[in-house]
Amino acid sequence: KGHATALWKHLMQQAGWRNVKQVFLEARESNQTALAWYKKLGFVLIRKREKYYANPEEDALIMKCSVSSPKV
Repeated sequence: KGHATALWKHLMQQAGWRNVKQVFLEARESNQTALAWYKKLGFVLIRKREKYYANPEEDALIMKCSVSSPKV
């Protein structure tokens, strides 16, 4: 329904008003649905944290997005 994307747009607008330049997040490497959505929003991979998660053990992907140029 687009609720998450609408919320994202609002958050990025608020961040811009507060002079935030970048937003960072991390996600499980196996969470391909979330990673695809983050890429659509303009996030890029900057780092991998090996064995960050437990149960099951898994790497975390660290991503960032520029507030000045969101893609939504």
